Amino acid sequence: MRYTFTILFFGLFLHFVNAQSTYTQNKYAVVGDTERLTIATIDSTDYYSTGANYTWKFDSLKGVSQDTLTFRDPKNAGFTQSQWAYLFNSSNVNLSSTNQQTNTIGPATVTNQNDFYQSNAGGLVQKASSFTLTSGISLNIKNTFTTVDSIYRFPLNYNDTFSSAAGFTTSVAFIYYNKETLKRATKVDGWGTLITPYGTFKNCLRLTSNVIRYDSFAVTGYKIPVVNQNYRELKWIDTSKGYPVLTVTQTNTGNGYTTTGVEYLDVKKVYPPMASFVYRPLNPSPSDTISFYNTSLNSKTYSWNFGDSTTSTTANPTHIYTNAGVYTVTLIALANGISDTFTTQITVGFKPTALFTYTPATPKTTDTIFFKNRSLKATGYYWNFGDLDTSTATSPYHIYSKAGTYSVTLIAFNTKGGYDTFVVKIIVAPTLPIKLISFIGSKIGNLTTLKWYTAQGSNEASFVVERSCNGINFTNLASIASNTQNYYEYTDANCGNCICYYRLKMIDQQNKISYSSTIKISTPSIVENKLIVSPNPITSKESIKLQFKSTQNNSINIQIVGIDGKTVLNKKVEIVGGNNIISLQNNLMRGIYILNLIEGGRKIVATSKLVIN
Repeated sequence: MRYTFTILFFGLFLHFVNAQSTYTQNKYAVVGDTERLTIATIDSTDYYSTGANYTWKFDSLKGVSQDTLTFRDPKNAGFTQSQWAYLFNSSNVNLSSTNQQTNTIGPATVTNQNDFYQSNAGGLVQKASSFTLTSGISLNIKNTFTTVDSIYRFPLNYNDTFSSAAGFTTSVAFIYYNKETLKRATKVDGWGTLITPYGTFKNCLRLTSNVIRYDSFAVTGYKIPVVNQNYRELKWIDTSKGYPVLTVTQTNTGNGYTTTGVEYLDVKKVYPPMASFVYRPLNPSPSDTISFYNTSLNSKTYSWNFGDSTTSTTANPTHIYTNAGVYTVTLIALANGISDTFTTQITVGFKPTALFTYTPATPKTTDTIFFKNRSLKATGYYWNFGDLDTSTATSPYHIYSKAGTYSVTLIAFNTKGGYDTFVVKIIVAPTLPIKLISFIGSKIGNLTTLKWYTAQGSNEASFVVERSCNGINFTNLASIASNTQNYYEYTDANCGNCICYYRLKMIDQQNKISYSSTIKISTPSIVENKLIVSPNPITSKESIKLQFKSTQNNSINIQIVGIDGKTVLNKKVEIVGGNNIISLQNNLMRGIYILNLIEGGRKIVATSKLVIN
């Protein structure tokens, strides 16, 4: 008797185990499959209850419309290999799906939506998506995931759990930006029998996926801040079907979950038409081409009336209004002798003119660029500076941290619904390091005069003049602020009769510090540091006359350096004690130069700015 009981128990145990379904990859949809999904009304039905050997009875669901989901080879999704080579490698993706729905995001319309998957014995993961974005122009947006979204992990059994953290960032310069992360945690929390209007399915697994999605989106003229979506997906899959027999979406409200979507697998059905449409641009002006996107359900025959005595019967027409005003647009959707009507008003306003200027004309990194708004007939503004920063100020200012070419976009709009766009490319040059062209000192009596020039565009913020009696230990004498002339001078009255050493502590706009070479001041130079250059400014080809005094007969070098720091002349001349007048032939191009008198081949003893007109 004990033996018989054992055999009976073992047999019942086997029957219990076998009743639990296992869903494998070969059960899921393949290329060429088409599924009909009926969209049901949302009510207070309890979808969440579940368990082992459970019966879910949802046969009273009421359909209102139907979608068609088509599975195809990613290579047939509308892209050529040169447009998106990623799709043509089966190790990346080998399955795609599309439902051909139309959606809107702010001012943009989204069509031709595709999801791309890798389906294999280990699971189904989404690795890419695409759609056509229309907002003034049409763009094919391609999202390649950096980390994948794990939809299923095969084989699926009761009490299985798995998770993933997916994400991508897609950007089209100055037009579109989207960053999305999606965390999914899934558990197979039930098995049993599901009953829907489509039929009874006795080999079902129920999956609950808790999803947290962060989404940041921007399209020209419109920006959505980071959106945090917290929802769950309830899916019932049966071993006889290649797609979930029932899918319910529920949003976390903070106090529980609210059902926001219900769809179930079904045969092809006909539902009454439901007319609806959207249009772009949202704020058209006279002569703008307005595109109408038909979002009606359950209909393929349409009648449009644009409110200005013109009509159309195409599914997605375009229209141009010649005059400003408010127009009532009507769409009638028809199917099987039944019609539905959708009406909305479009305001066609007067178009403003967007225009701006900016200063400085040749900015560098760290420069503050001031934008002057010169738009006409506008009441509001949206700026995009081309580095992911934006503004709604009338005349903003901006600082670029990196050198490069940036397209600055201004969209001007008004209360009449009109808008205009103006784009200018700004070249931002890198900020130069501090570059000394010359640093000299001369002593007359007890007064030591220091003079120095920097290259044009140099990045100085200030200079600290330092003095030493031994060339090793320096003390601060004075701080000199930067100026736009790039010429500086300082007089020290406390050197006395000793040998003094001077150097410059140079501080740039980023607060970085560097030091000049050290100059030694002892006995007076043979050439006084007073140098007269005439005429100055001087015209091209006109001779340059130099006047200065010397204490003895000797030789010096005359050096001319461009404002960019490049030496254009270095000429040795003989001088006499007393007054010296030297003429130089002028073959210089127009510009600003620094003229130096150099003693002993190294020591600059006199300097002057030279301007060639």
